[in-house]
Amino acid sequence: DTCSDLAWNGCETDVDCGGRSCPACSLGLACLQGSDCLSGICNQGACDIGYTLTVTHTGGGRVTSSPAGIDCGATCSALFDAETVVTLTAMPDGDALFLGWSGLCPMGPTCSVLLGRAESVAAHFGHSVMITRNGTGTVTSSPAGITCGSTCSGTFEHGTTVTLAARTTNGSGWYFSGWAGDCAAAGPFHDCSLNVGAPQSVTADFSPRTWNLAFVSSILISPTLGSVEAYDTQCNLFAFAAGINNVTGTEY
Repeated sequence: DTCSDLAWNGCETDVDCGGRSCPACSLGLACLQGSDCLSGICNQGACDIGYTLTVTHTGGGRVTSSPAGIDCGATCSALFDAETVVTLTAMPDGDALFLGWSGLCPMGPTCSVLLGRAESVAAHFGHSVMITRNGTGTVTSSPAGITCGSTCSGTFEHGTTVTLAARTTNGSGWYFSGWAGDCAAAGPFHDCSLNVGAPQSVTADFSPRTWNLAFVSSILISPTLGSVEAYDTQCNLFAFAAGINNVTGTEY
């Protein structure tokens, strides 16, 4: 067996290793290609140390590497020579935004990683959620990011479930009357949950409350008021205190 005769012969790339038939060679031994080496890396004719770089993301774009090896999307990890500087580039889809990296990388669309060990990096892509508010009320989001009123748009990572809640203040004279746009199916009595896989546009409609106030006035029933007009005046005072305007009465 040429793979165990302590001689460099046959198709071996070094003594008893490499080639088509023998076990892979260890660090520093001769090689012709990566499959000749235990590390999978043949660097200038010798087996070299290699480390794996892994990229993760939830969607909304892709990450490529230089030197080639990673195209994530599809291929999200690759083996590179030790001490190689691998530059990663984040490319958002046409309707997405690049939000940044986590792990070794600073902000910016590119990241350079010096491989002295196995490393992992996460890329974050996201989409906008835009709120149009009609009337008086507040729309908030969970996770936080939108408080509309003041902040009516937010950007959330691709695949995030965002829950929108529409609320009014007690005594404001307004109520929430319904959603439109990407929340149209939620109806007026429920919060709206969105899976942010693309830009989202939502309308929240708030409507003023109206009251129908009927009252009966009579000198016999309320002799101290003296007249229907006096009763109307007093009823309007009560209504005004409750936030109801333009109340009229009918004499019976």
